[in-house]
Amino acid sequence: MMAISYLNQPDKFKWLEPEVFVGLDKIVNNPCRRRCIAALEDSGLLGGAIFHDTEMPENPSRRSWAETLNAKMNERNFVFLDPDNGN
Repeated sequence: MMAISYLNQPDKFKWLEPEVFVGLDKIVNNPCRRRCIAALEDSGLLGGAIFHDTEMPENPSRRSWAETLNAKMNERNFVFLDPDNGN
């Protein structure tokens, strides 16, 4: 698994947002190697963030998936999509 180099430089970066730095370090250096979006969600680092963890289905069900996502994120100012399919 690729290392996150900034986490090896706490003197340079930790002061910017100590809680986030420590939280990300715990996720990345977790001995269970659970480095995924679910680990970020479980950490609580993003406070009131809403996660949509339903896998995108094959066509033709994508429209329904997108409509559910849109309704869930309707009032949000920022949306991050992780397109990694695990392959």
